[in-house]
Amino acid sequence: MAEFFSDNIGTILVLIILAVVMALVIRSMIRNKKKGRTCGGCSCGCGGCPHKSSGGCDSYTSNK
Repeated sequence: MAEFFSDNIGTILVLIILAVVMALVIRSMIRNKKKGRTCGGCSCGCGGCPHKSSGGCDSYTSNK
């Protein structure tokens, strides 16, 4: 078992780093969603939403 870890330490470290980064991204997305910083799938927030000119964020999200 120790030989497996020593042979694959680089791959294991990269996997751990990627898993941590993905967890942080997902956590950030969930926090932004709870704070209302998302607008129908775009991450710009309703104030700067490109869909605002076509009826606003509310109409965009209700049309989905």
